[in-house]
This record gives sequence, C-alpha cells and structure tokens, in this order.
Amino acid sequence: SNELRAAALRHVKQHGGGYVEIPHGPAPVNEYSNPDLFPMIYPTLFPYGLGGFEQSVRMSKIGMSRHAKHLFSLADRRFQEHYSFLFSVFNVLQRRELLLHTSLRVKRSNFHSAARKFASVSPETV
Repeated sequence: SNELRAAALRHVKQHGGGYVEIPHGPAPVNEYSNPDLFPMIYPTLFPYGLGGFEQSVRMSKIGMSRHAKHLFSLADRRFQEHYSFLFSVFNVLQRRELLLHTSLRVKRSNFHSAARKFASVSPETV
C-alpha cells in the first residue's frame, strides 16, 4: 500500500492535477442515520457531497424512498444510468423494510434461554 501511495504521489507531482483521497478504516460505515453515506459512496453523482438522502438541513423532510424516486425521474439521467447506484439504493431500502417488519416470537417459558443464546452470539459470527 505504501508503494501504491508513493507511485500516486509521483504521478501527481510529475503530471499535475488533483486527486481524491478515500478515507478508510477498520470499522464499517454506519448506513443508518447517515445522510453522507451515498455522497461518500458516489462522489460523481453528488459532486460536492450535497444532496444525500435524509439530510437534516432540508426545509421539508422527505424519506429515502421518495427522494430516490425523484432522483430516478430527473431529466439528468446520471442516477438512472449509473451502473450500481440503483442496486445500492434498492438494497438499502429493501433491508430497511425487512428490518422494520422482522420480529421473533418466543414462549414466555423459553424467553431467558433464547435471550442468553442471542447474547452469546459474537459480532464475528454475525
């Protein structure tokens, strides 16, 4: 990774121009309550990091599903024609819908046993 970084710096110094640094770390990015998620994933679609879903600075609040429908109906077809944006948006919406309607039923007599088993599951297992 240091060799790649050095090669990239040499290229910028020799040929000029700019570059985009992509932050990374050991922890995954939170996709819930993160209005910057899609601008971070798709900087070409959200050039200044603006316009992401569920941003608190909007005067009128709109949900992700409604906002996505708006983006896909724009005359500017960049959102419709991007090779993975549609799939990413659909994936997040589908998982949110699934989590909203997921529940677990346990008999009262088995509750403590089930709770212990769930508590013993490690993050690595999940």
